[in-house]
Amino acid sequence: MKLTKEKLMEIIESELGTDKSTTSDVRKSAIDTAKGQAASGIKDPERGLINNLVKKLTAAAADGNIVTGKALRLAKMLAAELDNLAGEQGGAENPEQKL
Repeated sequence: MKLTKEKLMEIIESELGTDKSTTSDVRKSAIDTAKGQAASGIKDPERGLINNLVKKLTAAAADGNIVTGKALRLAKMLAAELDNLAGEQGGAENPEQKL
């Protein structure tokens, strides 16, 4: 059996469990996130960090693939740590959502 590039990508995606979002999904999520940040007790430095990370993720995704390699490993580590923090504070909105 010959392994094609498409088959390899399919295997990687199935193993890593990456979610796919459409442009409209992202738009709706951004609006919901902004509303949540405004309504919650998020401090200005935290809000700045969140915005900075979103900008960096967006720029990196525009230039390359951020769902492979080191970027994905680090994103999963950050997501796990944030899940732990949110769980300690009782603020995990959707713990089943995977990165």
